[in-house]
Amino acid sequence: MEYKVRQESHSLLEKMFAAHARSGVVAREVVPNLLKEFNSDIEVTPDQFGVHVADIGHAVAEGLDWDSFEKVMLHYLVKQSRKESNEFGHKNVISLHDFENP
Repeated sequence: MEYKVRQESHSLLEKMFAAHARSGVVAREVVPNLLKEFNSDIEVTPDQFGVHVADIGHAVAEGLDWDSFEKVMLHYLVKQSRKESNEFGHKNVISLHDFENP
């Protein structure tokens, strides 16, 4: 799934990075807004975002370079695509009490 999302979004991520990068780095404050632009259903809290950026490890102090930007964006995009493709997502719509006993 990650490979498919990466292939589909790679060129768009490159364009977004090029549009917002200053000296090869995108500011950390801009990235959550870019995620919202990319997909409005993605929910990003500043705490979650800070923890995820810290886990990457090689983020530049001023912001995110291309590799870390791509990893962060793909993390949230894959997470959202898994959420959308959950085959058990609607399991609570129908319950056993909706059917009559034979």
